[in-house]
Amino acid sequence: MRADFLVQSIRLINDSRSPDLRKAEIIETIQNLIKRSKSMEGMALSYGRGFLEPINLDDESLQLLEDR
Repeated sequence: MRADFLVQSIRLINDSRSPDLRKAEIIETIQNLIKRSKSMEGMALSYGRGFLEPINLDDESLQLLEDR
């Protein structure tokens, strides 16, 4: 039987030395993922814990975390 939905967690890692370049490249990657997912039937990118919301890079609640 076909599933109603699937949730897959991903983690994006960038190894650029410059913090500004790292952030810019991660944002560009997310933008490309969003663009690509819109062209695929039945595919959507979301984020959240429990209740998922569509990814919106202008949303202040969406935070890019830095590992140290």
